[in-house]
Amino acid sequence: MLETQAQIIQQIKNAKRVLITCQKNAHLDSLASCVALMMLLQKLGIPAEIVVSSLDNHVQKYAFLPGFKAIIHSAVALKTLVISVSPKHATIGSLSYDRSNGGVIIYLTPASGSLEESDAKIELGYPTHDLIITCDTPDLSSLGPLYHEQADFFYRTPIINIDHNPANDQYGQINHVDITAVSTTEVIFQLIDAFGEQHFDADIATALLAGMIAKTQSFKTPSVTPRALVIASELVQHGARRDEIIDHLYRQRDLSTLRLWGRVLARLQYDPESEFVWSAVRRDDFQKAGADEQHLPGVIDELIMSSPQVKIAVLLYERSDGKVGGWLKTGPHLNALDLAKQWSAEGSSTLAIFTLPTSSFEEAEQLVRAAIKIKSIT
Repeated sequence: MLETQAQIIQQIKNAKRVLITCQKNAHLDSLASCVALMMLLQKLGIPAEIVVSSLDNHVQKYAFLPGFKAIIHSAVALKTLVISVSPKHATIGSLSYDRSNGGVIIYLTPASGSLEESDAKIELGYPTHDLIITCDTPDLSSLGPLYHEQADFFYRTPIINIDHNPANDQYGQINHVDITAVSTTEVIFQLIDAFGEQHFDADIATALLAGMIAKTQSFKTPSVTPRALVIASELVQHGARRDEIIDHLYRQRDLSTLRLWGRVLARLQYDPESEFVWSAVRRDDFQKAGADEQHLPGVIDELIMSSPQVKIAVLLYERSDGKVGGWLKTGPHLNALDLAKQWSAEGSSTLAIFTLPTSSFEEAEQLVRAAIKIKSIT
């Protein structure tokens, strides 16, 4: 790991501009890792952007995170506008420009001959980044449109892959995957520490501690290690605002979420053999609670946190198009994406989001229960 850290440090120091990204539908550990890394690069004087595809509305509850507003939600924002001029009947003499109403007017004056409109070509070019860093991302495909719409850029640009998930595909030129860490933010902490303790400040510490708290349910999961607790203590010493994190993650619950939570509890079912709990939310539940789909993450988090004996929690819900969607959350040592693989699930190893091939809640429940029982047996 120390050798890999040294390689990463050298690559970052040599970079002229860095793209930082993580899986689409990212959770707090992913986003906190990205913003902490961006703030480190700012201290080092290295230009960097965070771009994440398809951020769901529910991530707005993470807006307290330092650096959150810097996250770009569109891959198009990375591309450059390339204007090519190839005159057929002229030679270029001079170029000048004026700024006007937030835009730019470019003037080309021929040294001889004349220019025509057909001489100019405008197109979107590749991003100008010379290094990509992915955080908490199991494979390139999970980056979503950011990767699929410009795969060639990812193939020709060096990638540093930072994660803690053993299921990581090791797709980077440098792979820093520490499976002994409880979160990717823990891995980022150790990387920043390798750059030098002087680089920590209250904002970086707050971002890292927020990721660790969210990933471990406030250090209550069995995966928590003595090293993780020591790191958390060091982050507090560096100025991490623990009370602010706890307040935003666990104390603030809007009325709509509480109402929806009540309706979920009314339908809650438990399978002790598989240590599996599930419930369902229909469209009229959303309406009566004054809630929508962005409230679901808070509800499924409560399902896991309030039931320590539960290893798998599933929340089925009626989508606006009438189909049955699902959120599947797992505890330690279980892979949510693997459990929901047959429905082309997206998400992470701890949270899978999927759509079932039915509009019937009864059939959807049977499909999910059967899939989980099969996985439990195997």
